[in-house]
Amino acid sequence: MSKSTKPKLLLDENLGRLFIKELRKKGYDVKWVGDVQRGMSDEEVARLALTENRVIITQDKDFNVELARIVKPPGIILLRTFGIKIEERIKILLSILENKQKELYRHIIVVEKKENVVKVRIRSI
Repeated sequence: MSKSTKPKLLLDENLGRLFIKELRKKGYDVKWVGDVQRGMSDEEVARLALTENRVIITQDKDFNVELARIVKPPGIILLRTFGIKIEERIKILLSILENKQKELYRHIIVVEKKENVVKVRIRSI
């Protein structure tokens, strides 16, 4: 995948600097919500993503999906991978970004890992 085809990403505040570093190392254009404005609401995050055509990546289990359906950001990846080492969470995210390119836009991708099995659910926005 060439750099020009990689999606622009908007990382929620709950994703740390290591995510940003590793994604940028792989050639992704990454913006972190914490650098824009701390404590942004889900609606503000969704509107920023829409304005800048960025796919939202969050670990916020309470991210307002219904609100997102109204605002319609380009796409959302919900990482439900708590309790897993950050390196493994990054590896899972990179795999989703590489293998689900067609589903990144106009979809909500929910990623869970339970009992060593990664489950991916994809729903339309």
